[in-house]
Amino acid sequence: EVVLELTSSGTGGRKSRNFLDALSLARIKKIARQVYHGLGMVAPDDEVNYVCFSYDPHVADDLGTAFTDELLTSFTGIHEVFYAIRWDEGRGDFFFDAEETLARLEDFGRQGRPLRFLGFPAFIHQLLRLREERRLPPLDLGDRSWAMTGGGWKTHEGQSIPRHEFARLLEARLGIPTANVRDLFGMVEHGVPYVQCEQARFHVPIYSHPIIRHPLTLAPCADGEVGLLQ
Repeated sequence: EVVLELTSSGTGGRKSRNFLDALSLARIKKIARQVYHGLGMVAPDDEVNYVCFSYDPHVADDLGTAFTDELLTSFTGIHEVFYAIRWDEGRGDFFFDAEETLARLEDFGRQGRPLRFLGFPAFIHQLLRLREERRLPPLDLGDRSWAMTGGGWKTHEGQSIPRHEFARLLEARLGIPTANVRDLFGMVEHGVPYVQCEQARFHVPIYSHPIIRHPLTLAPCADGEVGLLQ
């Protein structure tokens, strides 16, 4: 019996779909928790505020990004969760609510609790630029705060900046340590998350069995060679 259907964002073409029964869903959640716990990102005793730069799962419950953020917020105690990409009934579509997101960030910054950003880096970057335009002073969110990005820059690729520069901006303007700025990679079709360590390197979890193939011959590559991931 299917308990959850997930779809990809389909930015560049057709959407992928994945159907999960209860056992499959429980397995994916346990795998994810083990991966994040191994990288020091699970903190059940922290009561955390979240700003999720992704679709509100109460409206977009079939999107993989919404499912991922709902999963990631379960790794800590929760004080409040705010979803920055909100549904507009009038337009019949989602939009990034930059003004409300900025107001929530300033409020969370005054509370003194750990804060975690989740989701698309392009919107986090837009928020930083908006704070700069408003000449707002830097925040110090503390070393228990994190930015966990995923999904790439999508339609904002022209505004993308290198990962190390992005991490330094978050540390300088919001006080989030660069070691706590991690990128995540995953696919709806493949329930194993790939997560950066504090050195910004992606690691292959033990639950995954990848083969790196030559892009022309598809022959398996030797160690150290770059190729396509199967």
